[in-house]
Amino acid sequence: MINQPNSIIELPFQVSTSHILDLFISCTKKKQYQILEKDSNQIISIKENVAVVKNTLKRLVCIQENTFEQICLVKIQIDTNQVKCVRVVSIRGITGNYDENLELITYFLSKIDKLRNRKTQDQNVMNEASEFVGIVNVSEEMENPANQNPYYLETSAYYMFHKLLCASNYGLGKKVAEYIQKLQNNLSSDQTNIKQNVQQLNSFINQIVETLFQSFNFGKQETTQIMPYCKISIEKYFYLKLSHYILPQYQNMFKQQNEQFRSKKIDRNNFQLISELHKNLEIREFNPQQMIRVNEALNELDKIEYMSYPREKLRCLQLMNAILKAVNSGLIDQLVKYCLILSNIDHPFSEIQLLIDSTSSQDRQFLNKINHQLEEIISS
Repeated sequence: MINQPNSIIELPFQVSTSHILDLFISCTKKKQYQILEKDSNQIISIKENVAVVKNTLKRLVCIQENTFEQICLVKIQIDTNQVKCVRVVSIRGITGNYDENLELITYFLSKIDKLRNRKTQDQNVMNEASEFVGIVNVSEEMENPANQNPYYLETSAYYMFHKLLCASNYGLGKKVAEYIQKLQNNLSSDQTNIKQNVQQLNSFINQIVETLFQSFNFGKQETTQIMPYCKISIEKYFYLKLSHYILPQYQNMFKQQNEQFRSKKIDRNNFQLISELHKNLEIREFNPQQMIRVNEALNELDKIEYMSYPREKLRCLQLMNAILKAVNSGLIDQLVKYCLILSNIDHPFSEIQLLIDSTSSQDRQFLNKINHQLEEIISS
């Protein structure tokens, strides 16, 4: 039997086995091979002009060498090297015309090179999240069924992602530390571009989240349970590090509006002014059940200045809005104004504008509406 072409290459875990096999299948179609056998980690392909299964099987068991050599077969097999954290791709001709098998293998390797170059470029932006395996053992945490309730998962996700982002000895952690230091310097030295800095921060957060979704812990099933909490955890980490730089600048930016708002606020113990507020907003006096809900809404609204990152603040506003709709959905605008005027918030314009600049577009309509209500309050 003559020698056959062969090659062994290594690819990062970021490139999935299914992706590699799909790429090989597309190459076989291009070079007129058909799939003879397919498994979870290997494929044997055969040249189309002899791809009659019965005849092929007969020839495969035939001992005569010259008959065996007439069939063009190429096999690809993918194994994993856990020590080096790579996929080992072995592709070789089994039998048949050397040049035809070499043509298929060479074509496949050229496609792999393009894929590898693309992955390398992505990796330059953010080092592979596969390094996380060396930091946190997710499997052990998730094996316990008691650890799979939503409350545990959110806490566990923050802990795991926090460890990942803090690991400055690894590519991702180092990149994050450098970015935070750079942004802190920018925020300290230049207070005129706060909105641009916040937008860049959110863009950087989205890059990290996208990278983690693509390659975090090699796509293990147990890891997918904590991925819904990925963006929440990443945002929380960054804003805990940077909020004491960001919030004061927003407060300074909207200093005048915040002062005007504070002059319109009413003390919750001043029942006479509260009664007048009901008349001005055309809201009937609350019954005991409604009063309980309004107080709950006020408590949620008051929390936003104590929350550390935008998503928590937004959640408080959304919960306030939902509670007030339960009081009277037809008077929701007046009820929101009522709560704003009675709130204990000192910098509402700053808080709302930060949320507008840092949250998704689908939430901005809701936030812009609250911002408009604040403007109506100070202009009344």
